[in-house]
Amino acid sequence: MWPSQAISALKGWPSRGRYSLVVLNRVLLLAVEGILTAFAVALGLGHGPLTGDQVLVVTYDHGLHSGDIPVIAAWLIGTCILITLWVRQ
Repeated sequence: MWPSQAISALKGWPSRGRYSLVVLNRVLLLAVEGILTAFAVALGLGHGPLTGDQVLVVTYDHGLHSGDIPVIAAWLIGTCILITLWVRQ
């Protein structure tokens, strides 16, 4: 059972066939992408002890830090997974 089918069964939403499940799944994928992007931006903009040295200097106090690279990598991997799920429907 797909998660959207479980949600539909629990909420008592009327089933309108495969089309409505695809739309619901895509809305959920967009929501996950929004949350993933918000976390990536929050972690990328953070100023903490784990930010590391600047790898790419944009201005005197702004740039790409070594701690930003894992955040960008995780965001890219998560986005690729979501795109794969989107296309497979």
